[in-house]
Amino acid sequence: TDFNNKSSRKFAVAPIAGDEIIVQYEVPEKIKSKQSFVIKSVNHDYIGIVKSDDRRPLNKVAGSCNIDINCDEGDDWSDVKNSVCRLIVNGVEVCSGALVNNTAQDQKPYILSAAHCYDRWNLAETTVYVFNYESPFCAPLDGDPIHSVSGAVMKAQFDSLDFALAELSLIPPPEYRPYYAGWNKEKGLPGSSASIHHPQGDIKKIAIDNDSPVIARFSNQYVKDAFFKILRWDAGVTEAGSSGGPLFNPAKQIIGTLTGGEAECDNPVNDYFERI
Repeated sequence: TDFNNKSSRKFAVAPIAGDEIIVQYEVPEKIKSKQSFVIKSVNHDYIGIVKSDDRRPLNKVAGSCNIDINCDEGDDWSDVKNSVCRLIVNGVEVCSGALVNNTAQDQKPYILSAAHCYDRWNLAETTVYVFNYESPFCAPLDGDPIHSVSGAVMKAQFDSLDFALAELSLIPPPEYRPYYAGWNKEKGLPGSSASIHHPQGDIKKIAIDNDSPVIARFSNQYVKDAFFKILRWDAGVTEAGSSGGPLFNPAKQIIGTLTGGEAECDNPVNDYFERI
């Protein structure tokens, strides 16, 4: 409705199943001649972000070693998991992110993610942020992607740290059960950590490391010693689509966001998270 109108005058919609859509545009008759409405672009998904069949991004589902957030390993994360969302950036890129609190605690809907998920600052305006996309059980059942917010305004982004902070176009409504995750920028290393994310754009998963990460450099293109390196995941893993997913300390505070790494199911090692 008009409640969803943005200052950017852009509105991106989540993918739907099928090869045909009908767009119905309604305005009061007295002002219809003064309105402009243009379909700027249409993206046809041919590799399966809509889980109506077995096709997924890159023609594969998340690896079998991934752990659904509602399995036993996620029991302690039942509140903070609601901060994590899936990003579909400009109809092309799939990433993860988290709704974060601020020191004013005024419910400004900031989403923390990775800079490399957005090629340009204004792509936040055509990103769809999906909350609660998860299996209701500890089983590979599809989640309901209906809890979405269209569009945001980029507030801060820095390629050399690979972080991006955007403000959603509206506050997620109460039925989304929004959780504003805390964060911690202390320099000490946590004794353990966990990441909640959307590998391959799939339903929400959790990865757990029972050991301390180390401070490292991701590559020469990034700031030195600006990353936490997970040496090896003890449970779960991250994949493409997990980028921007938060890394939490044992106090359930965000301490970093995923940039990349080498982890895969057969060898869950060497993942790098930008440090807050």
